[in-house]
Amino acid sequence: MGNDPGQVIYDDASPSVREAVRPLLGLDNVELLAPTTVAVAGANVAGPTARLAHNGFKAMLVLLKLTDAQTDADDTLDVFIDVSIDDGAVWVNMIHFTQILGNGANVLNLAAVAILDIASDQFDATADLAASGVRAFLGKTMRVRHTVVDPTGANVSFTFSVVASFK
Repeated sequence: MGNDPGQVIYDDASPSVREAVRPLLGLDNVELLAPTTVAVAGANVAGPTARLAHNGFKAMLVLLKLTDAQTDADDTLDVFIDVSIDDGAVWVNMIHFTQILGNGANVLNLAAVAILDIASDQFDATADLAASGVRAFLGKTMRVRHTVVDPTGANVSFTFSVVASFK
């Protein structure tokens, strides 16, 4: 322990202090969706919701990791991150990743960055963003949602996961 006035010292065992400094430390590699294989077309909520214990974060990086795509050229995967400020009563689309084609790369990482202290416009809370869209806000609860389209109905398979870091 030095005399450096810029040094932050806290007792990691103290929950109140640990939570007070959490926005400074951030959260890394929070798994929003474990590796999942989708082999059926349709819209789906893929996995559990993630609940943040506090809302002092100023930025979020979300990474969509595609590890396998074994489908036709006209098959598509759309992945969304939705947030809620009222514990899931109303969901608002925050991120709509770039649409993934069925004959695209088998390994693909797409990132979305939201700086949360930038003013946003008013918008229809029930409308999804266009592909590659990001809204700059964060709720206490988050979920991953996806839509798979398979026009031929013959075969579709996408394997992907989603992780996030908060600062």
